[in-house]
Amino acid sequence: MSIGLETQSPVSCRHGAAAEGLVDPIGAIENEDRNEVAMCRRLAAIVDDIAAEATQEHAEAVLQYLIALLPAHDADKSNLSPLLRQRCPPEDRIDEILDRLHSDQVRYAELVGRLEPDLVALASGGAVARPLNFVMHALAFAEARERQIALECHVVLPLAARRLTSSDLVQLGARMAERRFAGPA
Repeated sequence: MSIGLETQSPVSCRHGAAAEGLVDPIGAIENEDRNEVAMCRRLAAIVDDIAAEATQEHAEAVLQYLIALLPAHDADKSNLSPLLRQRCPPEDRIDEILDRLHSDQVRYAELVGRLEPDLVALASGGAVARPLNFVMHALAFAEARERQIALECHVVLPLAARRLTSSDLVQLGARMAERRFAGPA
């Protein structure tokens, strides 16, 4: 599924990924974080010039990302959290970091709910009902998510790379692959 973001392949997998899991689950999360930053930049581009010719295309891409890809990415990080809590010593302060990231998720979900109707309108070539509200919500969401990604990339994922065992990575990769490659029931 292409959403027009300038990114790498969303996951690195080998033949049989659904059964065996992702080869590099931490790398896949990092890559999806890059996809998310690209989505945030598209959202900011809409805010910068809501009347621009590319607004409809940007809105379609952002909306598709928020609905189709972001929930799986957030679930990946939710699967990572208990493994980190189990493996990180107290001096890593991982509980504090993960609790903060988790509490921020509630705010992000609220902002997505507020953005979605306006993005649907823009994606269909229409206009937003309350432009100032859209701008405030879009900027709040994009800035907060980019800050979260910075914390993940500079603290959480390096800790995961150091602390998780091979078995943890296999478990995490299997859950991620299952979410992405499971066929219809």
